[in-house]
Amino acid sequence: MKNINSFNSVILVDENDNAIGICDKQKAHKTPCLHRAFSIFVFNRKGKLLLQKRNENKYHSGGLWTNTCCSHPQSDSELIQNATIRLVEEMGIICPLEHLFSFCYKTKLENLYEYEYDHVLIGFTDSMPHINKFEVSEWKWESLKSIKDQLITNSDQYTYWFKYIIDNYFDILQDEVDRFIANSKLNTVHNEDLYIKQINLQKKIEQVIHKELITDYSLPKELIKSIEDSIKINGKCKRSLILYLCNKLINDVNMNDLSYVAASIELMQNASLIHDDIIDNAETRRDDETINKKYGTNTAIINGDYVIFNSYNILSCLSNKSKNQTLRILKVLNKAYIDMSLGLRMEEKIINNFSFGENYYITLIERKTASFFASVCASGAILANASEDDTLLLQQFGYFYGLAYQIRDDLMPFISDYSKTTKDIDADIKNKLVTLPYLYCYNELNEQNQLLMRYYFEDNHDVKPDQIYSLVNSTTAINRCLILIVEYVYKALNILKTFNDSSAKHDLKQLTLKLLK
Repeated sequence: MKNINSFNSVILVDENDNAIGICDKQKAHKTPCLHRAFSIFVFNRKGKLLLQKRNENKYHSGGLWTNTCCSHPQSDSELIQNATIRLVEEMGIICPLEHLFSFCYKTKLENLYEYEYDHVLIGFTDSMPHINKFEVSEWKWESLKSIKDQLITNSDQYTYWFKYIIDNYFDILQDEVDRFIANSKLNTVHNEDLYIKQINLQKKIEQVIHKELITDYSLPKELIKSIEDSIKINGKCKRSLILYLCNKLINDVNMNDLSYVAASIELMQNASLIHDDIIDNAETRRDDETINKKYGTNTAIINGDYVIFNSYNILSCLSNKSKNQTLRILKVLNKAYIDMSLGLRMEEKIINNFSFGENYYITLIERKTASFFASVCASGAILANASEDDTLLLQQFGYFYGLAYQIRDDLMPFISDYSKTTKDIDADIKNKLVTLPYLYCYNELNEQNQLLMRYYFEDNHDVKPDQIYSLVNSTTAINRCLILIVEYVYKALNILKTFNDSSAKHDLKQLTLKLLK
């Protein structure tokens, strides 16, 4: 794997961490000059710290063990984002990071000095590292107690700043790890209260759907059964939850009207999945038979259309909203549905095709995914009588959230435990879709390996999935996708900062940070 970025400058600071200038990195370490740095400590659910062994060719402290990641931020105002991106570049993992404490230290290392205002950041994940060999030669998980013992017997094998942190801030780190384990933060990214809201919202959506759609029980039983299966809400109602939170962020929620808009959105999502399954000739979805598998293609097409028409019909039942508000909601949702259709048409170009560029793919997922999330957020704002400015801001929030969401979905075959997900690990390859990780990988390969990848997408059974995954892992493809996710996540979070603090803002932030898991 080649290096992605190389930071060649540092931010000079005073003793209060106020930025006072920019300096060449090498010069700052020779003079020495006080500059800003960060040290990342990532732990797993067992409370073990992810350590890295620095590459032998690093300009100082090569071959020594240290904390998960260390570097210098490149922006005066975006420390956490810079650190998250650097964590990807060195270790190939992402997770939400929090600021724990800061300290200053100065020491001489061979012919250089370290004189840093160091920000210690902490995160938690069980993800397996995908290390950049230009930066890191080895990695391992170790408990803090074991590390402390090793620093007594093998002190010369660790970096100065890491030893300084362990010697002076061990209790702070251990307390944070103990608190994490006690709260089980890894498994409950957002709190139980939000989960209860999600379940209650799903129940209200189902009540609306059954009230408005299943009314004529004189219809043949098989027809009623196929309709019930077509409108069943099997997912997590993520879009409806975001609709609810955007609405609550602005004003008190009118659950009756919100439930109808949410039901309309979930029905349209169901219809799109039914039609997707027809196109993909899919037989299962979330461990259930698809509508086309169970009832045949003709019934699936008709039922998908039926669900679409009822999605619009439900919006006409909004009770307390003016005609103007209903029309505005219809307008933003219609644009999203048109974009989804165009996105699916654009997707045809990436079937077994490696000749398109990154910009084409981003435009594709803008239409296919980001536009829908943007319209959901805007609808929540409109329901709450938000100003035009706040509506636009939440629409932009949903747009960036949607981009990060889709790229993360593209990465699922490479970063997830598929025993815990409903996504088909080979879905993209079965459909011969060249998603972003494959595109990035292909463009870095030599001609022989490019040919191997083309054979695989052409259903050449002599090429095995493990060979393709190895090719992807040999390039910067995964890390480049992760960096894009980080950038879009922080663009979404920066928009949330413009709103007043509230429980809804907190929940939206946690849902967004979950994309870094």
